[in-house]
Amino acid sequence: MNSIKPTPPIRLVCFAAPLPPEVKQGYFPAAEARVSVKNIEEILDYTNHFYAAEQIILAPDVHIDPPPHFAALAPLTEPALHDRCHGLWHGQNLRSVPQEALARYVREEDFAPPEGETGHQFQARISSWLLQATLHGCTLVVARPPVVRALAVHALGGQSTLTHHLDSEPETATILTHHAGHWRVRQYGARV
Repeated sequence: MNSIKPTPPIRLVCFAAPLPPEVKQGYFPAAEARVSVKNIEEILDYTNHFYAAEQIILAPDVHIDPPPHFAALAPLTEPALHDRCHGLWHGQNLRSVPQEALARYVREEDFAPPEGETGHQFQARISSWLLQATLHGCTLVVARPPVVRALAVHALGGQSTLTHHLDSEPETATILTHHAGHWRVRQYGARV
C-alpha cells in the first residue's frame, strides 16, 4: 500500500501596502516609487491572531520603516512581487495618456503600455512566483494592492480578467491557505 505523506498547510497573510501618493493625484506611479509601511508591529499582531508568522516577504517597491525588532523575522525582498510595469507611462498623469489607450489598458488584459506589461503578463508573473516559491508555515507578504489582488486571483484559479471583479484596498489583509494541493481564500480585504 502506497501512503502519501501529507504536506503541512501553507498560510499567506498578504498585507496591501499604501499606494504611492501620486496615484491619488491621478498619476501612474513612478518606476522607482517605493511606499513605506510604518505599522509592521501592528500587522504582525494582526497576523498572529490567525497564525504565527515565520517569515516576512517584501515586494521591492515597499519598505518597512522601522524594520521589525525580531531578528528571526528579518524581511526578505522578492523582486517578482513588484507592481505591474507601466513602461513609459510611469510617472505620467492619466490625462496625458491618450484616452483610447487608457480605456484599452483598463478593459483589455492583452494591452500593454509602451514598454510595459499586459494584465496577463502581470498575473502570470505573480502566479509563477506563488507556484515556485518555497513557502512553509505562515508567511507575511507585504506588497502593493494589485499584487495582493493577483495572489488572490491565483488562489481562486482565475485568469487576469477576474481582477476586474475584485477591489484590493490599501492597508487591508488577505489570507490565503494552501492544503492538499489547493489554494483557498480564507479572508479578503479586511481592515488591519
